[in-house]
Amino acid sequence: MLAISVASVVSGLLITKTGIYLPFIWSGVAINVTGMGLFALIGTDPSNGMLIGIPIVFGVGIGLAMQPMLSCAQNAVDQKDIATATTLFITIRMLGSAIGLAVAQSVLQNEISPLLDALAIKYPNDVTTVYSVINNQSVIWGPTVSPNLRADVIEAYVKSLHVVYLVFLAFGGCTFITSLFARNVALRKNIGAAAFE
Repeated sequence: MLAISVASVVSGLLITKTGIYLPFIWSGVAINVTGMGLFALIGTDPSNGMLIGIPIVFGVGIGLAMQPMLSCAQNAVDQKDIATATTLFITIRMLGSAIGLAVAQSVLQNEISPLLDALAIKYPNDVTTVYSVINNQSVIWGPTVSPNLRADVIEAYVKSLHVVYLVFLAFGGCTFITSLFARNVALRKNIGAAAFE
């Protein structure tokens, strides 16, 4: 969140100073896609550097692109339609977040279920623990859970999350491609009184 906030402020200031926004959208989406790809590299025992650095890269990408996308949407319409465009942009972004969360949950569920089924067969005495992981992942740290079962459950989650990251990596790639077709409209310097008549 800190990376998103800082990058968003920086991009906003640079847009105000330079009057251009498309390069920030392109670079932000590209960095964001790179961060998503890096998430897919996280294994079962990631270093602190990966756990800190990769979210920063991902957040910088979001922050760089977030404000310019809104500026692009506002600048592409007549002045009288700015409020409508802003509301529509925010609504679509919130709807996209909700749909993205549902997609991520669905992909994770579909990927991890067969892996947990295999673990239930492998550890017949720990079937309850294996399936309770879906609702409460902390059960694998219980004192009665064997290290082997714990390692296998973590590996199952990591494999499933990798698929989630790859799905969103594909979405990110499509976002970058579509951003290349955004119109480059000069930013307005002022708002005339006629816009509010």
